[in-house]
Amino acid sequence: MAEPDPNAPQSAFAYPVGSSTPGTPTGSEQLITKSGTLPGKRGPYYLQSANGLVMTVQVPAPVAGGSASGGDDNIELEIVNTDNLAHVIQSGSGGSPFVGYINGDVNYRATFSGSPIGRVLKLRAYGGNWYTGSGVTLS
Repeated sequence: MAEPDPNAPQSAFAYPVGSSTPGTPTGSEQLITKSGTLPGKRGPYYLQSANGLVMTVQVPAPVAGGSASGGDDNIELEIVNTDNLAHVIQSGSGGSPFVGYINGDVNYRATFSGSPIGRVLKLRAYGGNWYTGSGVTLS
C-alpha cells in the first residue's frame, strides 16, 4: 500500500477515527472536532467537540442526477453526535432557490438535541437536495 503524500491538501478538522493527524476523506469514518465544512458527501462522520463548544458543520450540496451523469442522487451521508452538545448541521445557504437544502424546502439547518449521546442524522441525496426522516429539529 502506498504511503500518503505529505504535500497533499489536508482538511483542517477531519481525522480518521483512531488517528490524531488530518486525513483525506475516503468514505470511511471521519471524526469532526470543530466547526467547518465536511470534506466530503459520504460518511459516516462522528461529531466530537474538541473544546466543549457547539459546532456548526456545513454539508456540501449534492449534485442533481445519477452517478452515470456525475450526480449524487441516492448517496447517503450519516452524521453521529458522540457528545451531548446541540451541534448544528447546515446545507444550502438559507436563500432561494432551495438548492442543497434539507428535505428540498426552506430547511437548511438540522440541530441535534444534544442528549442522549448517539443521535444520528441520516441524509440521502436526490435532485440536488438532502432528505432525511425524523429525529432532528429542522429549521
